[in-house]
Amino acid sequence: MEPLWTREEVVGALATLRKDWEMGDRVSLIDKKGSVGLILADLSQSLALAPDEQKQVFGGRLLKELEAGGVIGNGNFSQVSKIGNDWQPETF
Repeated sequence: MEPLWTREEVVGALATLRKDWEMGDRVSLIDKKGSVGLILADLSQSLALAPDEQKQVFGGRLLKELEAGGVIGNGNFSQVSKIGNDWQPETF
């Protein structure tokens, strides 16, 4: 079975997600406080998970909470495309 994502695409999606989290308040990601539920929502969006995959990842309770909060549903995830496609490796 061929993988759905290449290793490079997964790394790209995670790197883009990290950049998104770093923008704004300039707080170290080590010191930044966050919601595990919202982190899962960000990851599922970055990986362009289908609705049935989101259900499996979130479980019933979290899915309802994310929908009620407007984080997912109402088309919020339906327009997501793979983030890894435009990713370029950073140089350090």
